[in-house]
Amino acid sequence: MFRFLFRTALVFIANVAALYLATLFIKGFTVSLEPVSLLTVATFLSLLHLILKPVIRLLLGPLVVITFGFITFFINAGMLYLLDIASPDVTIATIQSLLLATALISFINVTFSFLGKSLAK
Repeated sequence: MFRFLFRTALVFIANVAALYLATLFIKGFTVSLEPVSLLTVATFLSLLHLILKPVIRLLLGPLVVITFGFITFFINAGMLYLLDIASPDVTIATIQSLLLATALISFINVTFSFLGKSLAK
């Protein structure tokens, strides 16, 4: 139970940081930096990553294996696009900004994941 709570908190913190940095550095990707809005969007993105992403990866398992996991990038882009549709606090202007934000957010999430694994030991 502790591992799940730790992982959930880590995903949430990583998403807050990633959304904030993506808003600052990627033109065409904006998230309201109002604290309540940012935390709400990060919560929704964290829920997408913790609940919906594993289901999609399971359904697309053969494609994940065939593409050596590269399709995971597009699954993450789909999660961000869903976030854009579902939340008025997120605006993604172009495909380029979607892909750049996906790359940045994925990098930050992977970094936090490795950090969390080293802290959990």
